[in-house]
Amino acid sequence: SVLLSILFNRYGYGPLKSIKYCCLLWGLAPIAFRDWKTKTIPNRWLAYLIGIRLMLLVLEVLFYPDAVWDNLMFLILGTFISGGIMFLAYVISRHEIGMGDVKLFMVTGMYLGLSLNYLLLLASLIFSAVYGCIKMMKKDFLD
Repeated sequence: SVLLSILFNRYGYGPLKSIKYCCLLWGLAPIAFRDWKTKTIPNRWLAYLIGIRLMLLVLEVLFYPDAVWDNLMFLILGTFISGGIMFLAYVISRHEIGMGDVKLFMVTGMYLGLSLNYLLLLASLIFSAVYGCIKMMKKDFLD
């Protein structure tokens, strides 16, 4: 968190934006651990992240009243377009992508907005592909 705060300060992020990103990272850590262990994403943790984001939105409205519309559009577009596209992927993949993943991308869309959320999706796909290739090579090597 300290290193992230230094990095955020260096790039000129305000305190609310820094807090928003740190809260997202702190919330994603236990979710990732649980998903890794049980292949489930707990709705309770997603609800915590939604609650925190809505509280931060209230603070953004109070401290930056001129940017109310921008902040709302950022949150709404990030949430519903990300969720809609992931839901479409859920349907097309015949439920190989879980509903937890759909909800998770809706929540990350609330925090990151539409464009950064798709950068996150791209990075996730790349890491998944690399991991899958390594697993396949290990399996071929051991067989």
